[in-house]
Amino acid sequence: MPGSQKYLRVYLQDHRAGAVGGVRLARRCAAHSRDTELHSQLTEIARHIEDDARSLDQILERLGIPYPRIKVALVRTGEWLGRVKLNGRVFGRSPLTQLVEVEGLIGGVELKRQLWVTLALLGTADEGLSGFDLGRLEQRASDQLQILQAAHDRFASDLDSTATRGRDEGVASAGPGRRSRDSR
Repeated sequence: MPGSQKYLRVYLQDHRAGAVGGVRLARRCAAHSRDTELHSQLTEIARHIEDDARSLDQILERLGIPYPRIKVALVRTGEWLGRVKLNGRVFGRSPLTQLVEVEGLIGGVELKRQLWVTLALLGTADEGLSGFDLGRLEQRASDQLQILQAAHDRFASDLDSTATRGRDEGVASAGPGRRSRDSR
């Protein structure tokens, strides 16, 4: 395999493995969304990420690149371990969990968008990429980013209001002549 094909193989396999983590993260974000409109949007994004992964599978197949089983297993393990994060609570989810997970999705979708841009640039030189509507895939990723950014901004403002409410409650619960833990 010529050098440039070797790097393309590694690049595409890395993206395919990353898509596994993206699908799982998107599903988890959707499942934990309490807002019905946002739940619907995140569910649709998860479905689109799955569709995009299938498109990438077709590209791998067309180019004769094997499915990256070992990398996928590593990503699955990493995604599972990533659920154990410091979010201010020993058990369960916190408002910080939603924010961090959406930030992860934003990063992943931006990487995916760049994948489609790169493949479109390579597509002029590689006939194996013909027949894939890479422009549509890039646009869909851009649309997902807008939805995710709006969700991020909402979660960030929810986090701010939760922090403000917690500070106010800490001062109020201290009682006259006592200081709360927050004010020490």
